[in-house]
Amino acid sequence: MNIEILATAPLPVIIHLIAALFCIMLGGYMLYGKKGTRAHRIMGWAWVIGMAIAVTSALFIHGFEWIGPFSPIHLIIPFAIAGLWTGVRDARAKNVRAHREAMLSMYWGALGIPFALALLPGRRLHMLLFGDSETLLPTIIFAIVLTSVGSYLRWEREIKNYLHR
Repeated sequence: MNIEILATAPLPVIIHLIAALFCIMLGGYMLYGKKGTRAHRIMGWAWVIGMAIAVTSALFIHGFEWIGPFSPIHLIIPFAIAGLWTGVRDARAKNVRAHREAMLSMYWGALGIPFALALLPGRRLHMLLFGDSETLLPTIIFAIVLTSVGSYLRWEREIKNYLHR
């Protein structure tokens, strides 16, 4: 682990990293915790605020310019904003199934995929965790785990129904 990477990072990168890691940890806990409780609602609002901070700070992170100051990973931002709005709207409307699907999509699509991309060699997170190594192994392992767990959670009901026939 190379902590110097954080010391030299611009403020939006530090804010983004802290908010995103907070959301990854809290979201992971919430996916497996009891739903519908007061604690779930409080943690849910904390997660939404954390995601809003992560999304907003991402607008100020530039490195690989593609269209103006933005890179392809910035294409996730509008989907993340729409997902947050949809997830909150569905929760407030007590549409549990739609809320669950929106939050799972947000967790895996707006957090998991960018996290996997941030593990690519040359990216700050890769350098922070693995130093100057050019290996793709951590990214490949994470992508396999992300795809497996995300797919299971997305189709969990269908898998269980199929197995119980």
